[in-house]
Amino acid sequence: MEREFDETLEFIVACENVALKKTIIQMIESRGYHKFYIAIHPRAIVGNNVMLGDGSVVHSGAIINIDTDLGEHVVVGAGSMIEIGTTIKDYVVIRPKVLIGEDVYIGPNALLKVGTIIDDYVKIPKGYISKLGEIIE
Repeated sequence: MEREFDETLEFIVACENVALKKTIIQMIESRGYHKFYIAIHPRAIVGNNVMLGDGSVVHSGAIINIDTDLGEHVVVGAGSMIEIGTTIKDYVVIRPKVLIGEDVYIGPNALLKVGTIIDDYVKIPKGYISKLGEIIE
């Protein structure tokens, strides 16, 4: 028996495995439901003109500076900082304490592990997985 979704529900799919996350989201959408919640912890700081895609989560202590664009289902870990003018595509996972410089581009499905540091104007390709504490120049 298939369960009907209540029209007032909003979802967040909390899963770091991108393939599994996409499968779950597609299952929800295939039932005609396209409402995903955006969760911002009260101790996070989100600047002006920041676009957050549906299903995105911003954890405690994260800072997202102005003119930044996050795609759908992006996770920004606790204590991470994203500088001005950065673009982060869909399904990116940013673990805690990641520092992202100015005007960085992060392709879809990337995983930035704890402590990763990305210099200004860097382009991170689709599906990139950083090493723990990696410095990307």
